[in-house]
Amino acid sequence: MHKIMILNLGSTSTKISLYEDERMYAEQTFRNSDEEMAGHPRQRDQIALRKGQVEGWIKENKVDLDAVDALVLRVRGTDRCTKSGTYQIGEGLRKDILAHYSPEDTKFPHAACMTLPLAEELFAGREVPMFIVDPVTVDEFTDVARLSGCKEVPRESTFHALNQKAVAREAAKQLGKPYDSIKLVVAHLGGGVSIGAHDCGRVVDSSNCASGNNGPFSPNRAGDVPAWALAKKIFTQKLSMDEVIKMLFVKGGFASYTGLTDVRLIEQKAAQGDPDCELAMQAFTYQAAKEIAAQCAVLHCSLVDAIVITGGMAYSERIVSDIKKRVGTIAPVLVFPGEEEGKAMVEGALRVLRGEEKRMII
Repeated sequence: MHKIMILNLGSTSTKISLYEDERMYAEQTFRNSDEEMAGHPRQRDQIALRKGQVEGWIKENKVDLDAVDALVLRVRGTDRCTKSGTYQIGEGLRKDILAHYSPEDTKFPHAACMTLPLAEELFAGREVPMFIVDPVTVDEFTDVARLSGCKEVPRESTFHALNQKAVAREAAKQLGKPYDSIKLVVAHLGGGVSIGAHDCGRVVDSSNCASGNNGPFSPNRAGDVPAWALAKKIFTQKLSMDEVIKMLFVKGGFASYTGLTDVRLIEQKAAQGDPDCELAMQAFTYQAAKEIAAQCAVLHCSLVDAIVITGGMAYSERIVSDIKKRVGTIAPVLVFPGEEEGKAMVEGALRVLRGEEKRMII
């Protein structure tokens, strides 16, 4: 029996799970408000906040860290993991990932950049193998998908590979077909938003508001922005790189239009008659449906087996309903609220620990 811990950081959440083989026996998700996050401005402050929450839970549940056989992390910060599968973090990956962690910095390119530093603090002095499974850098794009219209700025494959692959496999099971024999469009709607075209097991195209700056906006990321207007704003206002990053990836999306990043609160305020929140909700589902339809076109609409909606926003009946109204005639819509990341992460680690799959060490 293998004991595995999963550590998964979101922009405002910290999720920890404990497994004995495939059986999860303990789980906790810590969610922090915008106000709490604002009170911990530096990356090291957020590490301290999250570490305190996790250590308190570990103590309360009498978790023996010395008994953990493997730790699986959701990380960002390396572009060398382009093949789908399970990687063990060696010195190369560790160096890549930690290069994106700046303890005194108040910029947060992605919360997952802090996962490894947090894990090393929690497991200080313990030699536990650390794995990552299907990172966002998995690249299965076709050649034609890489062309953007500007040769100097190609489109790149960055999407929520872990959750998209996991829910795609679940959708395939529900359809009674192998994942590598069907065509799906998977919309991950969470703190980040990515929508991918799954063609017989390969994600041949996708949008991602987090790094590609394309597709629908998210709670704090801008998504599609008119290129000419953006260039004009940067040069006329002489914006610095930090200011541009903050505008597009910290204060974009819902935050830009409502001042809020909690979509549950935004939806609540919209229902109460707040015009800014109502318009933002309408714009989000409009953009999400438009991108889903675009990815269906990648797969030839009539051949799409299903459209899959997942992520935290899939819990919203309004969001799912509004999207279904626009794209439900293309293909059946399957909904998997939340994410299957924990399950996918532990299954990836187990395949390696059991010798069913060769670990990739970088």
